[in-house]
Amino acid sequence: MIWDAAVDRQEFEKIANRLIAKYFKHLSYCTIEGKPVFMIYDLANLLWGLGGVEETKDALEWFRKKAVQAGLPGLHVQLILGKVRLFNLSGVDDNRTATTNEIVSLLGFDSLSHYQYIHFVDIDREWERIDQTYNIPY
Repeated sequence: MIWDAAVDRQEFEKIANRLIAKYFKHLSYCTIEGKPVFMIYDLANLLWGLGGVEETKDALEWFRKKAVQAGLPGLHVQLILGKVRLFNLSGVDDNRTATTNEIVSLLGFDSLSHYQYIHFVDIDREWERIDQTYNIPY
């Protein structure tokens, strides 16, 4: 592995500032209700890089505020769903875990999606599970 792609807070802010300045206001940038969409592909890696759930929540709240300060109507944060799993809450203590649904609620995600659907053998069952598990739009 060359790079695990985990970023600390300093790097996260650098990336966020660049996205706001160079991309989020572009006419072709994807928005939902006028807000630029920021998708999180690897939630576990984001949590690990930022140091845990509280640190990640703080970073995402900071990102949303920066977007508004830049004149945007907000920031739509979307999670790419993966396999059902437990997440380490603190970034270091394996005894403090939460389900994906609990993390979605704690971090205040606006919506969910998938990167691809090839792994679903029974797509109807997957839609039903998502519908029953999460309280935000897919």
